[in-house]
Amino acid sequence: MIGQRNHLTDNEELTTLDKLNMRDALNQYMKNKRMIDQLSKQATLTPRQTEILELEKWSIENIDMAFQMIEDEEVKRIIEHRYIKLGRHKDAVMYYRSIMSERTIDRRINAGIESMARTLKLWGVL
Repeated sequence: MIGQRNHLTDNEELTTLDKLNMRDALNQYMKNKRMIDQLSKQATLTPRQTEILELEKWSIENIDMAFQMIEDEEVKRIIEHRYIKLGRHKDAVMYYRSIMSERTIDRRINAGIESMARTLKLWGVL
């Protein structure tokens, strides 16, 4: 494997649907993380609760790993502020407004979402 290119091939291009799915997963990130925390505290779980716990735990772990794979530190900070720390879009814009325009913030958010979606698609998760 070393020396071989391991990126998305032309027939595995990142689609708009991939990006939308990534955005949706990020929008649900904190809610799902809280659900994992609560279910993990329970002594006994129903079979459905156990299934949800394992699925969401797997999903959160993959999102966390894809987040860590973002190379641009500025993009990573904006994604963290916007999604990981449960900030609203408005809060992210207000926080970064003094150093960049709203359009630039939106481009950085889109770049982060694309980076994470590309990583998860490469791994076969998305």
